[in-house]
Amino acid sequence: MNLQFDIVSTPIECERLRESIRLAAERFDAGGTSDGRQPDVTSNESDGRLRLSLRAGETASDDCVDLDGLIEFLRHLATAVEGETVRWTIGHQLESSLGSFDERGVGTDLAIELSTAFTVAETLSDMMVDGEYQEDAFAGDDPVLPEGVVSLQDEDDWNSLESFEETFQRFPELD
Repeated sequence: MNLQFDIVSTPIECERLRESIRLAAERFDAGGTSDGRQPDVTSNESDGRLRLSLRAGETASDDCVDLDGLIEFLRHLATAVEGETVRWTIGHQLESSLGSFDERGVGTDLAIELSTAFTVAETLSDMMVDGEYQEDAFAGDDPVLPEGVVSLQDEDDWNSLESFEETFQRFPELD
């Protein structure tokens, strides 16, 4: 499953800086990642904020970056601000705000959040058929439970939990 990541800046007053960042994103788009991929980075502007979007997935493809490529792009943005203070927030279609970064770079917490987003997307993609989530994707017809395991689906088994036999006495000498 590919995720569409949106990276949004704080308001940038200087038109020259906005243009410089836009050009840096285009250079990254044209130059690609260190593994030679050329992701499609789109940008737009609203109220002085830049919004950059790119697709990312578990594995890189021609128009999609993987986790390493995404982090490489974020580092590229962090260095493109020319010493100015610009804070960026990043999110995707399933989670609008994963975290933020600035000219100092991508922190460990954000890198962990991004890694988790990729793991969740991979898990969700296993449950999707034709773009729709299948609730019964992992449900079996009739699960076979090992001997002694109580099925919480069966009311008799559920009620048996209330009337258990005490087979273990911690301090029998105190009885």
